Amino acid sequence: RAVQTKALPTATLKVVIFRLQQEWLALPAQIFQETTIPSPVHTLPHRSNQILRGLVNIRGELYLCISLTHLLNLEISDGKLPSFSPVVYSRMVVVQDTGQTWVFSVDELYGLHQISPEKLIDPPSNNTSTSRTYTKGLFPWQSYTVSYLDAELLFSTLAKKVSS
Repeated sequence: RAVQTKALPTATLKVVIFRLQQEWLALPAQIFQETTIPSPVHTLPHRSNQILRGLVNIRGELYLCISLTHLLNLEISDGKLPSFSPVVYSRMVVVQDTGQTWVFSVDELYGLHQISPEKLIDPPSNNTSTSRTYTKGLFPWQSYTVSYLDAELLFSTLAKKVSS
C-alpha cells in the first residue's frame, strides 16, 4: 500500500520592489525601516564621492546617504522612463543591515511583494554588469524582470567603500 505524503509548503520571500533608473530591483523586506520624502543631502568634506553622497537628517537622526545607482553602476537616463504607476515620485528609503543604517533614493517604490524561492532564476552568464555581481536571482513581476539583490554582499561592499 502506497503512503501519501503532503508536500511541505515552501517559505516565501518577502521583498520590497523599487526602481532605480530603468532597473526594477528588490531587497529583503526585513531590512527596510521606513520611507520618507527626499531630504537635503549634506556633503562630507573630503569624504563624499559618487557612492557616499553625504549625511541626511531623518526625523532628527543623521544617517549616511549612499547612491545605490552608482554602486550598481546603473546607466543613468535623462529621459522620462516608463513607470508602474501613473503617480510616480522619488523617495528616500532607510534600511538597516548588520547594525548599520543606510539611506538611499529610489525613483519609484512599488512596495511589499512575496515570491516563491523556486521562481528565482539565475542571471544570464553573459551579463557582466556590476548589478549582476549583487544579484541573487531574477523573478518576473508584472511585465518586468526584477533583480533580487544580495543584501549581505551589497551592504558589506558599501561598508568597505565608505570607510576607504
